Amino acid sequence: MSFFFLFRNSLRKHANEHPADIKDIEKLEQSIEELPCTILNLEFNVKNYMKRIGDWRKRCSQFLMDAVDYTDKYDQYIDLVKKLIEEADDFNMLDKCHWLQCAHKILAWVPKYKSASKSGNQNTVELDQTKERWKLKELIELIEKGRSIAENDVKFQKEIDALNVMLNIGHQNECVAQTFLRDEKNEGIGMEEAEKLQATLEVSYWMTEEYTDKFRSEYKLARNVYDTAQRLKENENYTLKSLNDLLFKIGKSFILKNSIIHSDMERLHDCVQNFCRQICQMFVPSASYYNIVEILNGRDDLTELIEGVATPLILVDSLLFCDNWTYIENFESVEQLTHHVDSLYEQQRRLIITLRKLNEVHSIGEMCLCSGAMDMDNSFIRCLLCHAKFHCTFVKF
Repeated sequence: MSFFFLFRNSLRKHANEHPADIKDIEKLEQSIEELPCTILNLEFNVKNYMKRIGDWRKRCSQFLMDAVDYTDKYDQYIDLVKKLIEEADDFNMLDKCHWLQCAHKILAWVPKYKSASKSGNQNTVELDQTKERWKLKELIELIEKGRSIAENDVKFQKEIDALNVMLNIGHQNECVAQTFLRDEKNEGIGMEEAEKLQATLEVSYWMTEEYTDKFRSEYKLARNVYDTAQRLKENENYTLKSLNDLLFKIGKSFILKNSIIHSDMERLHDCVQNFCRQICQMFVPSASYYNIVEILNGRDDLTELIEGVATPLILVDSLLFCDNWTYIENFESVEQLTHHVDSLYEQQRRLIITLRKLNEVHSIGEMCLCSGAMDMDNSFIRCLLCHAKFHCTFVKF
């Protein structure tokens, strides 16, 4: 690994039009020989590279010594110089190494994931690799550059062929994504079908193109929303707000909008909303004896209710707190007023406790509108405040 960093730093040192000196190459060769392990392939390539440079330097020296013989043969002299310069260009391995590095990186590209484990959930989410992806145009340019420096090199040609295969698959999958997203019939296709298409397109996720990126975003949104919906259904731990938020997100998803899961969540939302409306209705002021708000607000016939004698309330009678303080001027201090309010609450508390005890003793048949006609074992609802019991079918919210 230390050699890798040494070699990488050597390449960086001499990048940007600063060629390496022969002494630097010799130091690199010496570093390889001093490695604690043997890397035969690398050692052979470097030695072969050094041998070629050595031969070239000898020919250059010989050429310079013989240059005086070419005074009358300028064309031949220029041709020899050009050949030596072209051969020297071949020693520049930086471009080739950089090209091979890019080729290997794109050929070995795989999506990266991280764990999203929360409360035992073992799902994973894909990391953002936008900066690592390639456009088709960039891949074409890379292939063309590889062809220009390949020079019948079998290794280069294999890499170029592999990149061409990826390029063709990328073009095909971009067309597949475009066709899918433009067809309105695919709206609400659902996660099962989307996963099949995802498996097809995922092999081309090394690229960044308009419709491939759009599908990737759509699939990511749909997957997150779908997983949230499944957790809500399994845990049965949801609120009207969480369902509203979920339906809003589903409405934004091309894959899930108008799908089966969308219909399921709408039905669940309607059920919860209806239940909430019924609960709210219990607190709407009315002339009913069993209105919770009236009891909490201090109706004055609690004693009669406990004794079984109740008089219907007159609708015009106000049950608001402010109307009970006609003689508020009689209180000389806040302490007196607070004591009076506390006394009223304490009296109501004792009466409510008494009412609860009596209702717990009475059977359902004595309290329900069915007058004992229904089976006692049938499901019933018990009032949270006064503990009165009623069969479900006879309850009015």
